[in-house]
Amino acid sequence: NKTTNKNLTIRRINIGFNNVLDEIYATYDLFSDIIAEKKENNLFKTVANIKNRYGKNSILKGVSFNEKATARERNKMIGGHNGGEDE
Repeated sequence: NKTTNKNLTIRRINIGFNNVLDEIYATYDLFSDIIAEKKENNLFKTVANIKNRYGKNSILKGVSFNEKATARERNKMIGGHNGGEDE
């Protein structure tokens, strides 16, 4: 409130992360489902490994195959420009 002029629109919001720790330092409480969190973490690692090995278009949501979907084309681009990745 002190630094923002309320008559102007906000054009940009930046988010930064500092002092991010490795997941081995994660803490749990009595209500955390550790097994479910490990399963989810393993799933994310598996998906990342598949995409690294076979390309970004190797795993997509079904909606990406609709006629006007853009995810498959965007995955081939770097910064909005052709990235040279073929199907």
